Amino acid sequence: MRIQVVFDSKVIVAALCEIGAGALTYPGVPPLTGRDNADALFVFAYPDDDNFAFVSSGAIIDEVVLALARKTLLEWPFDSTDVAEVVLRNLARRSSGGQVTPTMRVNVPPRFADTTKTALQTAATSDSLGDFPRVVVTADPVALKLGQLQPHGISFSKNDPITFLSPLDFARLAHRVRWKMRPALPTRP
Repeated sequence: MRIQVVFDSKVIVAALCEIGAGALTYPGVPPLTGRDNADALFVFAYPDDDNFAFVSSGAIIDEVVLALARKTLLEWPFDSTDVAEVVLRNLARRSSGGQVTPTMRVNVPPRFADTTKTALQTAATSDSLGDFPRVVVTADPVALKLGQLQPHGISFSKNDPITFLSPLDFARLAHRVRWKMRPALPTRP
């Protein structure tokens, strides 16, 4: 089962500001670093066994690029915001996720942050994501308190609400899943 994962752009920006570009091409499953946003995004640095698919949209990437353009005075580690856009598109492609068109018809709770609203609209899309569970990784306290949301007003699986997880909770979930999926080491006779 593949979980479709959409990141709130604020989480992506925070992660990219915590790490360098090379970290997103780690040669193996990276260990947890204690930097929640980076650890959550690291899940997609090394495509594994199709447990998680990074899904994005042009709207999320635009939010990320705009936010990073504003952070250039803070010595953002990438050379340009164009690099961030390419990295995010590659993460989506390599993880069997992809870029989708957000649905504007989903009912969004009124107190959601704008970036969480965009992530929810992306997760609720009817674009060929299949009937897989969907997660939004966000730091929005309103969404995290809600926990799950069953989208209304659109064609969406009634059995799988969209789940909101903090970056730390998502990184821990992915870490647990990957350790369980690792092949057992052979024992010596």
